[in-house]
Amino acid sequence: MFEKLRTIIYPHTSEIPSNYANVTQVLKTCAAFENSGIRTYLVAPKAPGHIKGDLSKWFGARIDFETWLFRKISIPAWAMLMGFFCGIVLLFRKGGVLYTRIPGVARGASYLNVKIVLELHVTYDNLSARQQRHFKQLMATNSLLGVVVITNALKRAYSRDYESLNDKILVAHSGADDPGEIEGLPTGDVFTGKVFTVGYVGHLYPGKGMEIIAQLAHLCPHFSFEVVGGHKEDLEYWKHKTSDLDNIKYAGFLPPGEARKRILDFDVVIAPYLRVIKGAGGEDIAEGISPLKIFEYMSMSKPILASSLPTILEVLEDKVDAMLCDPDNIDDWVRALDLLASNTEIRMVLGKNAKEKFTKSYTSKARAQRILGFIDISLQD
Repeated sequence: MFEKLRTIIYPHTSEIPSNYANVTQVLKTCAAFENSGIRTYLVAPKAPGHIKGDLSKWFGARIDFETWLFRKISIPAWAMLMGFFCGIVLLFRKGGVLYTRIPGVARGASYLNVKIVLELHVTYDNLSARQQRHFKQLMATNSLLGVVVITNALKRAYSRDYESLNDKILVAHSGADDPGEIEGLPTGDVFTGKVFTVGYVGHLYPGKGMEIIAQLAHLCPHFSFEVVGGHKEDLEYWKHKTSDLDNIKYAGFLPPGEARKRILDFDVVIAPYLRVIKGAGGEDIAEGISPLKIFEYMSMSKPILASSLPTILEVLEDKVDAMLCDPDNIDDWVRALDLLASNTEIRMVLGKNAKEKFTKSYTSKARAQRILGFIDISLQD
């Protein structure tokens, strides 16, 4: 299937497993690369207490790719060292490419002139000063095969700032696993038939949507709201903030496999992003957001209520496969929820259309094959 590409080494700096969304995204990508016929190795620091063999259970799906997990070391430039050592391994693997989301890792590997693909989820301006320096240095080497971004907006931004990247950028929106390919996971439309339940799965950083969910819970006491995810400090903040509401429940962080199944319990799923969205490092990620939760929701045939932001509109179409609302107008959201709660047919049609679009374009496997094809062609040039 691929002429030149044989092996991918994917170094990542977050501890595995952990409750950061980037970890789930990296695991999905590695699994999809391996399932597409490319030998894949994940290299990452090991979370304290992790026992070998637990990762598949935590992830909620089979892990066939190799994992090289090690104890995290706190030394200067350790990401560059990590990339350098992965680069040494690649020197002995024909058709090998280093794939990473970390500019420092890529820069470290570039000293060995190995082939590198960098995946970016934020604009250049929202990279840290160190990451910007590493990116500029990487651009000056012959190692960079290409850049993968997750929205058209990001591609426009990098093409504008770096004209030499025009032919080296691939847009690959986030994706999700097809529920039909996950053992033990039920599929199809599941409506609770009890109290109408609105579900959210994701982090609780500023701008991710708890601001809107809290308002909706107050304005719609006849609905139940369930929130899955969040770090301890964020959960404590929002539990205190909504302590006067008895129709909002917090499940806290659940491993990806459990969170995926939880979606089936919801009548409507929600992605209420604000116009400014903070990532784990505090940077604004609104221009580059391609939310994993959107694709998980789509994969489960669930009716989606989401913000009408430009990057969301790259994937969802209002009143076709989702209800899209103005993040600055809470009345929009109340009206949309009332409509969805009162009309089963609309819920079913939206869920069906979202699943069809997901199956056609946004499975993890489809995303992986686009990226691998892009890399393979770049290796031939």
